[in-house]
Amino acid sequence: MASRLRKKATGWGARIRFGENLGRDEWISLDVPHDQEPQAKDRLARLQAMAKRLSEVGRHVEARAWLEEAGATRAERGFRALEAMVEELSPETAPQRAPKTFRKVVQELCDGTLHELHPEDVRYRTKQGRDARLTQLSTFFPVLGDKTFDQITGDDIDEAKRLIPKGVKQGTRSRYLRELRFLLRIAVDPLALCERTPTVKVLKGEPRGVFQLLYPAEDAQLCACLEIPIERRILYAFLARNGGRVSETLQYTFQCIDADGVIHVAKEWTKTKKARYWQLAPDVLEALRLRRAQMPEGATLIFVPPTGVRQPIKQLTRHHVLRMLNLDLKTAGITRQGLVTALAGERKLCTHDVRASFVTLARAAGMSDRWIMDRSGHESAAVFEKYDRGVRHAREIHLGWWAPMAIALGLPGAECEDTAIDAAAGSVSGPKLGQSWAKGAKRPMNSAVRANGSGMGGEPSHPINPAKTGGEGPQNATREGLGPADLSISGQSSSPPETTPGPVEQALAAALPVAIAAEQWDLAQAIMQELGERRRARVAPGVTSLADARRKRDEGGGK
Repeated sequence: MASRLRKKATGWGARIRFGENLGRDEWISLDVPHDQEPQAKDRLARLQAMAKRLSEVGRHVEARAWLEEAGATRAERGFRALEAMVEELSPETAPQRAPKTFRKVVQELCDGTLHELHPEDVRYRTKQGRDARLTQLSTFFPVLGDKTFDQITGDDIDEAKRLIPKGVKQGTRSRYLRELRFLLRIAVDPLALCERTPTVKVLKGEPRGVFQLLYPAEDAQLCACLEIPIERRILYAFLARNGGRVSETLQYTFQCIDADGVIHVAKEWTKTKKARYWQLAPDVLEALRLRRAQMPEGATLIFVPPTGVRQPIKQLTRHHVLRMLNLDLKTAGITRQGLVTALAGERKLCTHDVRASFVTLARAAGMSDRWIMDRSGHESAAVFEKYDRGVRHAREIHLGWWAPMAIALGLPGAECEDTAIDAAAGSVSGPKLGQSWAKGAKRPMNSAVRANGSGMGGEPSHPINPAKTGGEGPQNATREGLGPADLSISGQSSSPPETTPGPVEQALAAALPVAIAAEQWDLAQAIMQELGERRRARVAPGVTSLADARRKRDEGGGK
C-alpha cells in the first residue's frame, strides 16, 4: 500500500489508501507537530491499518470520516480508543453491499469511474472512445446485463455472442469480443467480483488491404472543386499537408497558433495523450489567414461543419468526414482505379490514407522521420516501414509535393500581398495566383497527369531538396514574407513595404505566376521563398525573425 508523509503548514500529512478495495488515495491531516516525525510515521502506519480494516468490513462511505477524526486526535489515549472501535467492527455488522451486475460495471467503466480508481488497469479513453465502448458492450445486456459475474457461465457467453450484429466484418466482431473479454478480466482483478470468469476466444481480424495514396494532382483537383463546401476542402488540404489524425485535427483552434506560426496541440486532443507542436508551412498559414477572414467574428474552431448544405450538422466527426470524403472524390471527378472503388487486396481511399499520403510524400522528399513524427504524432519511426512501398512508388513516378494550399483552394486574395509585386505579376500573360486551379474545378486530369500521376503537366516534378531551397521541410517552413506577423493568425497585422521592389524582385514576381500556370510547384515554392526574403529585407532590414526582433528590443532596454 503506497503511503507517505508530507509536511504541511500546521503539521504532518499522511497519504492513505481507503474505501472499497482501498481504491481511494488521499491526504489526511495529522495533528502531529513537525518536530515529531517518528510519531507521525507511527500514526501513518496505524491509520493505514484502520483503513484496511474499514475496507474489509465494508465501511466505505464513512471510512474518510473515521480517518479524519483519528488524524485530528493528538492524545494517544483518544487515538487508541478509535483504533479499538474500528477493530471491533465485523463483517456481520457491516451493511450489506448490493452485488455488482454486468450492467453496473459497464456503466462505471464507460463513465470513467474505473479509470479513476484503477488507472494502472483501466487506461484513459476520450468521451468518444468511452461511448464507442458502451455501444459495443451494451449489445450483450439482454443476456448478461442483470447477472453478477459469478453467475456468468460459458453458455451465457455463447448466447451473448449471437447478439453481435450479423453481417459485420471479422475485425468489427473481434472488437466486440475484445471489449467483453477485457470486462471479464478486470472483474477478477482488480475489482475482485469473482474468482474466475469464462474464457472468451477472439479471432484475429482480416488482414487490412494495402492503403491508397492520394496524388498531389488529385489533391489539387479535390481542393479546386467548387461544388464541395469550402469547410471540407480546407480540412482535406490541411490533413494532406500536416498528416495529423482526423479526430485531433477537428479540435484545432486559431488560438493554438502562436505569433511565430507554431501550432500547439494540447495533450487532451491526442490519441497518445502527449502534447506536441511544429512550425506550420507558409502556404498553410496563408490559407488559414484567408479562411479566418471569411469566418464570423469570434470564430474559434478552424474546421467547422459546412453551412448552406442540404443536411447541416452541428459538429464534424471523423466518421462524417470519412463518409463525405468518398462522395467528394466522385464529385471532383477523381476516378482513378482503386481510389474510390477497392481492388482485390486493397481498400478504397479513407481519411487515414490522407495521413499516410503525407508520410509517404514527405519520406519520398527526403524529410527526416523526426520531422514527420512532429506533425503526424507517431510514437515510433518503426511504423514507417509499412510506407516503404508507397515511398518507392512516389519516387518512381516523381509525385513531388502538394500544391500551395491557398492557391489550390482558390481562396480569394491568395496572391502576393505586396502591391508592387502584384502590379508586376499582372503584366505577365497567364492566370494570376489563386485562379489557375479555381478555373479548372472539377475538370478531369489531363493525359500527362494520368500517365505519371504528377500535377506538373507533361513534366513530372522531382522531390523537393531542402538543401537547395534553404528550408527544413517540403514547404520551407520559414516565417519571412508569409509568416504569422503577415498572416495575422494571432491578431497581428502586416506592415506595408517602406520601399519599392528592385528589378530582381520584380522579375521574380513576374516569373511566379508563370511557374504556377505551368504547375511547377517546387519552382513556385522556391520563388515564393526568395520573394519573402527580399520583401522582409525591405520592410525590416537587419531583422531576420520575430525572435531576433524581441532580442534586439531587450538589448535596447525595451525601447
